Order: sequence, then structure tokens, then C-alpha cells
Amino acid sequence: MIDIFNIIFTYVVDIVKNEYPTIFTTSDLVPVPTSFPCLAIVEQNNYTMKSSLTQEPRENHAYLMYQIDVFSNKKTGKRSECMAIFDIVDKAMQDHGFVRLFLSPTPNLEDASIYRMTGRYEAVVSNDLIIYRR
Repeated sequence: MIDIFNIIFTYVVDIVKNEYPTIFTTSDLVPVPTSFPCLAIVEQNNYTMKSSLTQEPRENHAYLMYQIDVFSNKKTGKRSECMAIFDIVDKAMQDHGFVRLFLSPTPNLEDASIYRMTGRYEAVVSNDLIIYRR
């Protein structure tokens, strides 16, 4: 299995923390973060590209999808804070060859006072860790 999650997580978190040094980061799905703002990165999908299997069969490429959630609990400017963080995230993911599939507000059912923005990014990764836009 091709796994680059730790590489992507560390890269994105390091870049975001340059601008938001106190941001809470996690690799878990969280309904209500323990502190704000919050950046959550979770691998949503990792499956083999069947057309590139070897005869053994061994995986040569995998489709990867990451879900990224940004949370804000500011009294005013929640959306602006989330979008500013996502601007940094989006550039970092694109720099690594990922394509944004969508970016949308997500109702936070656990606590409606928390603003949540969700994005998903996808790429194809080879077993020698080369990332291709899908």
C-alpha cells in the first residue's frame, strides 16, 4: 500500500503554523475541537489504480483523497478566518500535486456556533512517491 499521509500532514501543518502558530492540528475527525482555530487532515480514500498493477499483482499507483476541515469559533469573522487558513492549505496541497475536488461550509451539528469549512483533495501517487494530478 502506498502511504504518504505523514508526509502531507507534516508539510501542510508546518506551512499553516508559520501563519497561525497556535492553531490546533489533528489527524482525527473531530466534531468539536478542543481549541481554535483547528485544522484536521484525514485520509478519506486510498485505493489501487488497477490499470497499473504488475503481474504479481503489485500496486504501482494509488488514488489518494484527503479531507481537510478548518474550524473557527470567533464571534465575528469565522468564515474569513477559515478561508484565510484554507488559502494556505490550498496552495500547499497544489504544490504537492493535489487537486481540490470541493470546498464548502459544513454544518457543525455538535455545536452550531462553530464554523466549519471542508475541502477534499485528490491525486495519484506512484510506489516511488511521485504525485500526479488526476
